[in-house]
Amino acid sequence: MKKSLLKTALCLLVITMIISNLSAQKAYLSFNAGYGLNLGSITYNNYVSYQISNTNYTSTNESKGLSLGKGFNICGAFGYMFNKNIGTELGISYLFGASTIFTSNYYYLDGTSTYLNKTYSSNMLRFNPSIIITSGFNKLNPYAKLGLIIGTGSIIIDYEDKEKYTTGNPNPPYNNIVTDTIFFVSNKMNGGLAFGFNASVGVIYKLNDKISLFGEVNMINLCYAPTKGEIVKYTKNGQDILSTLTTHTKETEYVDIYNYDPSITNSTDVPTKSTKFNMPFGSIGINLGIRFNF
Repeated sequence: MKKSLLKTALCLLVITMIISNLSAQKAYLSFNAGYGLNLGSITYNNYVSYQISNTNYTSTNESKGLSLGKGFNICGAFGYMFNKNIGTELGISYLFGASTIFTSNYYYLDGTSTYLNKTYSSNMLRFNPSIIITSGFNKLNPYAKLGLIIGTGSIIIDYEDKEKYTTGNPNPPYNNIVTDTIFFVSNKMNGGLAFGFNASVGVIYKLNDKISLFGEVNMINLCYAPTKGEIVKYTKNGQDILSTLTTHTKETEYVDIYNYDPSITNSTDVPTKSTKFNMPFGSIGINLGIRFNF
């Protein structure tokens, strides 16, 4: 009987301790949105203007940074505080990447000219497990987060090629004929996962026991190497001519290594192979959000 009472008392003590411990642990949901600017980029060398005159030519070049991490993002997160100072969080965010445009102009002696717009844009779904450390203050609570970023998304490269040809008219009144041709090509690259790191510092403002507001400065260090690419749109003067492309021309498989043998004729029914390349998705920006405590 005494042993039974002792076991019951021990069980009640353990249950009380667990309940007491759980009451000190708080789960929460948060939602935020913000905008990130470039952090880390690759250098893109671009001909702004290129002109051929007789046997000589002149050109104007520009060097411009390219990073696909800039843009608007939204995020939702589930967090769990083990105590008032340390917790863990799993965030899921989506990047609506901003566009970066490179423009080139080419002029030739025979009257031919080309105006080329090349536009890079991106989007990415990102998973962000992280550790959160807070000061533990009641009303205004500074914090820091450090974690991993795992992402999957796509890179879009759009080409708009405007070509102008000027030729002489052999018939009266012998004026020149100007012919404009506009090509548009959209290439989508995706597949594979991106891995990187995320860090944030911010402050939480407690409205009441259930709702808080927060703002943070967020930094992401991330690169992404797609594994496949496909031309998804191809038009000439507004008419769809995508069906004229073979699979070998339209699709690309990006691999770590491949062998090229000029003596072997590639089938038109298989994708082109090319080596992988990393594109930067780093950013630094500000997020504002709301947090609901359970």
